[in-house]
Amino acid sequence: MWLFTTTGFYSIVKKHDENILQVRARSAVDLDNLRNKYMPELGKTVLSTYTDYKCRAFISHSDFAKGLAKIGENIDYSNFKEKIGTIDKIRARIYAEVWAVMIGIERQGK
Repeated sequence: MWLFTTTGFYSIVKKHDENILQVRARSAVDLDNLRNKYMPELGKTVLSTYTDYKCRAFISHSDFAKGLAKIGENIDYSNFKEKIGTIDKIRARIYAEVWAVMIGIERQGK
């Protein structure tokens, strides 16, 4: 799952034999933000130089679900792109690029 939030961008996966989720990020700050605001149960950030996502932390499925609920409860904006722009102008431009690419799905007509 890819998750874009006001606290950061995350890729959440369950690896083969693990019984917990890996929350991966491009920035350790994003994981800190997620941990501090929504998921205090998120494990410490582990840095790796030989993986696609350099930063990762681990959390149980149930604790992740509780954190997702908190994220949903805190939505207080009518436009996500505008909200990100009030937080971080550079990140807003990057998110907008992703949005522009994803509109291709709508243009497919499916």
